[in-house]
Amino acid sequence: MSDLIDDTTVQPEPAPRRGVGGRLYHGETAIDFHGRRFIGLGFSAVLLVVSLITLIFGGLNLSLEFKGGVVWDVPSETLTEGRARAILDENDLDGAAARVQILSSAESGRTVSVQVGDQPDAVRQTVQKAFADEAGVSVEDVATTSVSSTWGKSITSKALRALVRCRTCISRSSQEDWSLLMILVLVDHDRGELDQLSLRALTAARKLGQDVEAIVIGKEGAALAG
Repeated sequence: MSDLIDDTTVQPEPAPRRGVGGRLYHGETAIDFHGRRFIGLGFSAVLLVVSLITLIFGGLNLSLEFKGGVVWDVPSETLTEGRARAILDENDLDGAAARVQILSSAESGRTVSVQVGDQPDAVRQTVQKAFADEAGVSVEDVATTSVSSTWGKSITSKALRALVRCRTCISRSSQEDWSLLMILVLVDHDRGELDQLSLRALTAARKLGQDVEAIVIGKEGAALAG
């Protein structure tokens, strides 16, 4: 009696199909990124054009520090945006052009923030009292922030110059040409005298051998700015 031989070949079970992440990790993708590079370049160009159009026609939404002005922060649960604009109109200010924001937080409660252009101290104090009377709080509770428009224009101009020089250096970095680099230092003072931290920062900046631009922060700093 002869032995029976089973020559049936056992087929291995197919490996489970990997997901997208697994195929990317094991290099099992077949996407022709190089062949489709113009699609990506075209999409990037469209985004760039849209950004430029928005910047040219919409402009920049600069904060108080860059364009100057006065901000009153009024703590009130009842003061409305319309009433805040009306108070400005009553004090010979353009209420329609003001920037009014209603802010709320668990710590400070509801606050109405009103921003207008640069104003004299007398106008700022008069409007501060009017907001305090309307909200039923003391004048000290209405916080005010005032930044000169001249200072705002100065810091904007210097920031733009620093940005342009930095961009020029980056575009020419392959040639290792950093001669156009400018260092921007914010300088604080106390009644016209530089504090020690500002002096150390200026000293360190000068040792780098590049142009140094200093922005003086605070009032009574005209002598230092010169």
